[in-house]
Amino acid sequence: QGMAADAPAADDDEAIPRLQVFCLCCVTLSDAVVQCVLYPFVPFMVAGFGIAENEVGYAAGVLASAGNVATFLSSFVWGKLSDMYGRRPILIVGLVSTAVSMTMFGMSTSFAHAMLARGIGGLLNGNAGVSRAAMRDITNERNRTKAFSMLGVAYGVGAIAGPTIG
Repeated sequence: QGMAADAPAADDDEAIPRLQVFCLCCVTLSDAVVQCVLYPFVPFMVAGFGIAENEVGYAAGVLASAGNVATFLSSFVWGKLSDMYGRRPILIVGLVSTAVSMTMFGMSTSFAHAMLARGIGGLLNGNAGVSRAAMRDITNERNRTKAFSMLGVAYGVGAIAGPTIG
């Protein structure tokens, strides 16, 4: 009885599916970490590959952006595949490929190998768009704004955590 009986019932239309939103926030956070983790060390990594000192900045920029360019090129395909096969399997493929490609990146012994790892990671991960589509699928007009703002917070946390880890 007491307060529980007096409290208004939560409207099902406004309830956010917390577990699913949490999972999508974790995917978004991991994407941001992967994107930003290399910023502190990539110039040193590139220099260690034997790139000329006057080319290190350019090469580091190319390497850092390679994954994003590859993601841009493949994101429409991943969106279509998620429409055909479902969001969850595509998100899992993206997470697994990110883990594999980041391991490859960390073990790179040459600039070409590092570029290949970043390219593969970008091509095989369309989670940025797919996670937003999944968020759209699990929310309604009454709770969508709040849920999408959580994705923004997750990305921001990942963008701060990534360089801190790196």
